Amino acid sequence: MLTAPIGEVNQVSRQAAGVRAVVGRIFPKTDLIAGVKAICKEHNVRNGAIVSCIGSLNYARFAWATPDPLLKAGFKYADPAVVAGPVEFIAAQGTIGTFKDELSVHMHVVVTDDNGRTWSGHVQDEGNPVCLTIEIVILAFDGIEIVRELDEESGMTLFGIK
Repeated sequence: MLTAPIGEVNQVSRQAAGVRAVVGRIFPKTDLIAGVKAICKEHNVRNGAIVSCIGSLNYARFAWATPDPLLKAGFKYADPAVVAGPVEFIAAQGTIGTFKDELSVHMHVVVTDDNGRTWSGHVQDEGNPVCLTIEIVILAFDGIEIVRELDEESGMTLFGIK
């Protein structure tokens, strides 16, 4: 059995001053993350959450965590994998914030290939073209900032909440 040390509870949270819901559709041949960012820009979303996202992709490009004991975090992301399509985009969730004052989308996905095998991982910024449609629901948070920055403890660039 694998075990990892568990420490004291350590967390940060903020309550948004307001929440807006944005519902959108991303059309065929649009790259997934570019489409999400376009919706965010159109509706002035700089901090939020992807709470529902379904549809299909021509192919999916993502990565997952793999052990690396030489790094502070103890893992790194593997080289991106590509699942040939079409793929059914079963579910996704994510965080929307900024990195160096530019919009940043952190999305995890579950897809199935043409044999019904399930794949999941961290969506790459490019290389996920929409096949038929992507339907997405975004909650926009007003009054807080979600900013990607270097996390000293892990050595990775992670979202922080301000």
